[in-house]
Amino acid sequence: MAVSSQTSCAGLRELGNIKKKFEKRTLFCPRHDEVLRYFCEKPQCQTIICKDCTIADYRDIGGHRITSVEKIVTKYENTFRDAIKSGRTELDQILKIENKISEQIDENEERREELENEVNAIYNELIAHITAERERIKFKLRKAFQMQINAIEKVHSQIKTDAKQLKQACTLNERAVDEGSQQEFMSVRNVLSGRLEEFTSRIRQEPNIPKIDFTIRE
Repeated sequence: MAVSSQTSCAGLRELGNIKKKFEKRTLFCPRHDEVLRYFCEKPQCQTIICKDCTIADYRDIGGHRITSVEKIVTKYENTFRDAIKSGRTELDQILKIENKISEQIDENEERREELENEVNAIYNELIAHITAERERIKFKLRKAFQMQINAIEKVHSQIKTDAKQLKQACTLNERAVDEGSQQEFMSVRNVLSGRLEEFTSRIRQEPNIPKIDFTIRE
């Protein structure tokens, strides 16, 4: 049973207005101030009327088809009770549907929370993994560069030592040439010449500095 929201609201307002009239009071004719004791059953009338109405009014419909209010109420009361029974049955079905929808809403909400918690758990796990991987790569990178720095410092130290020894060899050779006698020069010539050539050859060699062999992705 599909009922639009506008129709439903209008129906509720009408029911509210009708409910205000249920006060167990006797109704009087607004024209004749007589008790409304009769009911006209003609399709074009269908109205509760008083005694004077049956005589004076509604001539345009060719007279009334009159019955007492008590009889017509009995007739329509059974119809109304059947309609009420049907309405109660329909109401029970609607309430069951409403309860089922409420249960589905609660289940969906619980499922949403479960999925959100699962997403958060996966996210936290990924973040933890990424953080650990970042630290591992940074450690590997620092280690690789430290190895190169150590190698460079070793080469640097060796070059400084060689330069110092070459300087000393040059000085000794200069002194042997400039200050020594011919006999002294000839006696140390081979030794000094060999040392000078050795240091000069070592200095000329390209320093063996290892390159960093490092990749981010493995």
